[in-house]
This record gives sequence, C-alpha cells and structure tokens, in this order.
Amino acid sequence: MKSSLCADKEEAILYFSAFSVLIVGGSLNLALLLGIFKRVKLRGTYCFVLQLVVCDLIVLSVFPIKQWIEGVESFCEVVYGLDILAGTATTYVILAVNFHAVSTHNLAVCHHLRELQRRHEHSSNVHDDCENRENNENNDLAGNDDETLKVRRTLTIDYNRMKRSISAILPTVTIWLLATSMALPHVLSLHTPKDITINSCCSLQRHITHLQSLPFIVMIVFQLAIPSLGFIGTGLIVSSKLMTFQLDLKKCKLAENVKEILMLSLILTLSFLFITLHHHLLAFLDFTPTSTHALILTIANNLMPTIRPFIYLTTLKHLRRATAKLFNIN
Repeated sequence: MKSSLCADKEEAILYFSAFSVLIVGGSLNLALLLGIFKRVKLRGTYCFVLQLVVCDLIVLSVFPIKQWIEGVESFCEVVYGLDILAGTATTYVILAVNFHAVSTHNLAVCHHLRELQRRHEHSSNVHDDCENRENNENNDLAGNDDETLKVRRTLTIDYNRMKRSISAILPTVTIWLLATSMALPHVLSLHTPKDITINSCCSLQRHITHLQSLPFIVMIVFQLAIPSLGFIGTGLIVSSKLMTFQLDLKKCKLAENVKEILMLSLILTLSFLFITLHHHLLAFLDFTPTSTHALILTIANNLMPTIRPFIYLTTLKHLRRATAKLFNIN
C-alpha cells in the first residue's frame, strides 16, 4: 500500500514537472513568435529563427498526446506525421543557419575588401587630381573658349548598393519540401496493427519505426547520416571563423550582426550534436532509456524546445530588445 502511494506520488510529480516545462516552453516560444512578427523584419537569420519557433511549438503540442493520452489511435497518423515534420525541419533549419552564418561572414569579408579598395581608389584619384591641377596651371589656357575647356568625367561607384544580406527563401522552400516528403510516406503507411495493444501514439511510433524497413532506412539517412556530416563540417567552419573574427561590424554595413549569427550557429550546432542527434541515435538503435546516461539524454532532448528560446534571446540582441518592447520590459 505504501509503495503504491509512493509510486502515485512520483508519477504525479513527473506529470506536473513535464506539463510545467511544456507551459514554460510554449509561453516562451509564443512570446518570441509575437516579437518576431511585430518588431523584427523577416529576413535572414530571423526567418530561420521563426521556423525553429514554429517547429518547437508543434513538438510541444504533440508531445503530451504522443506520450500520455490514451484512446487517440485515430489521431496517431496526424501526431506521428507532425512529429516527423517538425523534427526533420528543425534539423535542417539549424543546418541552414550554419550555412547562412558562413555566407554572411563571407559577405562581410567582401564588404571589408571593397571598403579597402574604395579607399585605395579614392587616394589614387586624389593624387591624379593634384597632378592634373599642376598641369592645368602650367598650361596657359585662354579664357572662355568652350572647345578648349575639357570637362573631366569620373566614374562614381555607389558602394552602398552592394548586397547587404543573404536571402533565406530558397533554403526555406527546400527544407519544408524535404520535411513534407519525409512525413507524408510515414503518415500514409501508418495503420494500427490488430494484433498489438496500443496504449499511446508513442508505443505505436516505436512499433512502426522498427516494423517497416524502408522508412526506417530513409529516416536513418536523412535524420542521422546526412545531418551528422553536415553539422560536423559546418560546425568546424563556424568555429574557425568565430575564433579568427576581426571584422569591424560598423564598417561592413550589413543588415545582420555577423558575430551574433556565428555564435547562435555554434551554440545550436553543439546542442544538436550532443543532445538531439545523440538521442536520435539511441532511438534508432531501439535503446531503452534505463541507464542514467540515456535517461538524461531523453530529458535533455525533451527540454530543447524550452531551452532554445533562451539561446535566441541570449545571442540575438535585436530580438531580445524587440521582445522586451513588446511586453514593456525595460
């Protein structure tokens, strides 16, 4: 009797903690969603952050249904499809943030080199003007004859019209097409087996994932193999650019802060490599979370939709100010 009461108490604490995390994570992501829509221009990094916020809201919405709610077999197809859609999109959006950070850094370097070139051309033009003035003073050019007056034309290059940001439209379309193509086959082929008892969508998901070989292989390739190589490669590039960062951001005149994007990219990459990707590996290997290591990974992975808003607010100063103004926080 006493042991059953202790078990009920532990279960109640677990449910309360889980739903508290869901409420906190949902509130933070909704606040960021409002802040981005009302105070931030949807371009570049903020477009990717908006997509991550939407994916985290989807994960937080389907998580309690997938884990605990019973008698929802008719909704398991939708729940399972949304889970795959959000998970795949999150993976490749973070990978797109890495490529966007590298591209923005390269654009900043290009601006820096153009600025140096402009200064060099300006100093050369000043030197040529001085020489032309000396030659004109030595020549006795008479008065007002229009034919003898030569108007020196110079080519003016407007360096302010250079590209100031990297477009996020093509990566966004590609990512969501990939995520949809990953989710639809699983949803269409998902049916509740008659010979097993399904207590929740989570148990059905585990059964179907290891029952169908082709979707399982496709998920390994696109959710484990390709992201692993991509995150390791881009993570090393982002780290090297961040450690050797010596650009003057004010002179680059870009639409985004390069250093902030590199820092955001590095933090998202490390968290994904050591938590989410590691958890995916254990899930694909059908590793039951009985050990402390696997249990910690599972808890950390479930906490990522709640942790990521703090990463955005910490690294992106403009987003932090926009969210604070939205709620009148000084």
